Amino acid sequence: PVRENSGIIDKYIGDAIMAYWGAPFNDEKEQTHLAMRAVLDMCARVEELNIALSDELGLRETPMSFDIRIGVATGEVIVGSIGSDQMKNYTVIGDTVNTAARLESIGKIYGVRVVVSDVTALEAAYRAKQSCSSRRPASSFLPGLDFLFAVT
Repeated sequence: PVRENSGIIDKYIGDAIMAYWGAPFNDEKEQTHLAMRAVLDMCARVEELNIALSDELGLRETPMSFDIRIGVATGEVIVGSIGSDQMKNYTVIGDTVNTAARLESIGKIYGVRVVVSDVTALEAAYRAKQSCSSRRPASSFLPGLDFLFAVT
């Protein structure tokens, strides 16, 4: 879903995928929309993937099922070849990247698959011209950051 929606898979970190939508690969006006389309696609495919895993292993049921958690933040980042003379990587860094990682982590506390930043939620709602809230927002502080965010 990331690549299908014009995203860039930056790296694999254990069982996590770090991806981004941004310059020079996407138009700024489309970045949030494309990212949220990928999020919806990934969520829709979880059950299908659990079934495929059972089939692949030749089992009626897998010993355990799996789920996903996603954190999405929209904002400024530093993008480019970052590193030292010995090793460089084309990547993104900055507070927005750190916020997305923390949003993903806090999804476990709230028992939700997807947590998005307020900017992401507003941009997605504006694009859709409708509210994207599906339940009453809960507010919390992210560890290491000094601002409030809402889980919708």
